[in-house]
Amino acid sequence: MGLFSSKSSSSSQQTTNNTSTSIGVQGDNTGFITNGNNNSFQVTTTDHNLVAAVEGINSDLTDAFTNSVNVVGDMHKDNNIMTERLVGDGFNFATNVLSDSIGAIGKVSGQGLDLASDAIYAQNDLTLGSLQHFADLSSDAISANSNLASDVASLDREHARVKHWVCE
Repeated sequence: MGLFSSKSSSSSQQTTNNTSTSIGVQGDNTGFITNGNNNSFQVTTTDHNLVAAVEGINSDLTDAFTNSVNVVGDMHKDNNIMTERLVGDGFNFATNVLSDSIGAIGKVSGQGLDLASDAIYAQNDLTLGSLQHFADLSSDAISANSNLASDVASLDREHARVKHWVCE
């Protein structure tokens, strides 16, 4: 039986002795009329299984309500599990993307630093080579200029002697 079900039945008996033979009926004639003397009746009132039918409906409704509550509870539980997995998968995906991004940034940064370091070393080598070449060129120029000055001085002395010799 269901949560709100009950079972009932009723029975009644009545014995009536009419001594009057006059009948007066007013309104709808849907009742029971007896005329005459010494009539004896046994009347049984029945619900024609109405109470049992209501009990069955109540039991069915109670079962349907219980099943509905169970289904809603299962749906709620399944929804929570699905949401938990979905959020977890989303965070795992985001973590992997972030990790991959940080790794890629680190790799690119490392390559950028390597390139900058190589460029600095190349520039240093070029600068040192240029400075050494300039120093060698300057030294050669000073030496050539010194030789030229010495040669010019020798020529001036020679010229002065020749001039002196010619003029004398």
